[in-house]
Amino acid sequence: YNEYKSYLREMNKGGIVFTIVCCSLLFVVKSRKIYIDAVNSLDPHSPTIMNITVKQVCRHDTLIDAMNKAVEREQMTYQATLYSGLGKYIEGINGLLANSSKKEFWQILGGDMLEPLKVGASSYVPKAKERIVFRLTTYD
Repeated sequence: YNEYKSYLREMNKGGIVFTIVCCSLLFVVKSRKIYIDAVNSLDPHSPTIMNITVKQVCRHDTLIDAMNKAVEREQMTYQATLYSGLGKYIEGINGLLANSSKKEFWQILGGDMLEPLKVGASSYVPKAKERIVFRLTTYD
């Protein structure tokens, strides 16, 4: 961290001013992680299909940002449809697709009490060490 501060000081002496957009510099100070589980509540014989830890999640990263990091690291896959103005709607995780004709969907649970989120994966910003659960379930 001190090396970066020294480097930035030297850059500023030369009259060059820049902004670091990448959050990787923040990892030197504090790395955040979240936990993501996926559960198929429709199959009592094999309910858990995924249990991963996503490391190096930035403070302002949304859940979809963390999921994309997990995809890049080959920890998971997901299928989604992007709806303009709303964000991504999760349709499948690790190859298990929700069947809309059977009224199936991936419910996202989070927070201290693992309650249904009021926003989707594109808008939700998980806290450090938060557990997120994607639950394949049905609606009426």
